[in-house]
Amino acid sequence: MTSRFGDRVGQVHDPWAAFTDAVGYGSWVVVAVLLIGAVVALALSARAWRVMVAGGA
Repeated sequence: MTSRFGDRVGQVHDPWAAFTDAVGYGSWVVVAVLLIGAVVALALSARAWRVMVAGGA
């Protein structure tokens, strides 16, 4: 987010616009990481459930 802010301040010369852009960019990064984590957690949970139902270890 800091890198994005620094780049945008040089382009738009308005710290508030650069800040809001950086926060928006950072928010999308957080959303992507959370979605990837949720998919991985669900996949591992489904795999564990299949192993438990099959009686394996």
